[in-house]
Amino acid sequence: MRKAHRLRFQVHLLGTAAASETHTTSTLTDLQRLESSLHEVLSMIDRVQAYIQSVLTGETEGDISVGRYLLETLSTATDGLESGRLESLFNSHLQVRAAFL
Repeated sequence: MRKAHRLRFQVHLLGTAAASETHTTSTLTDLQRLESSLHEVLSMIDRVQAYIQSVLTGETEGDISVGRYLLETLSTATDGLESGRLESLFNSHLQVRAAFL
């Protein structure tokens, strides 16, 4: 299975290089891709947090559709958590953030 996965990846790299103007491609490792993805997710969370903060302070008028989307996303992402666990995690996060302020 690993050989088949590696071969597909190599074919994908060749196709990517052939399609680019410079005929080159990146050979990031899985760990580098994961790191990059985590940075992107953290950036998204920072943007959402900044938006929520600006709504709470009154700098920005809240958008109902954005609020619903965020609630649905949070609900979906926390389906596996036991009741009250999300609130506990959130409060812990706030305490850590307050300690650094």
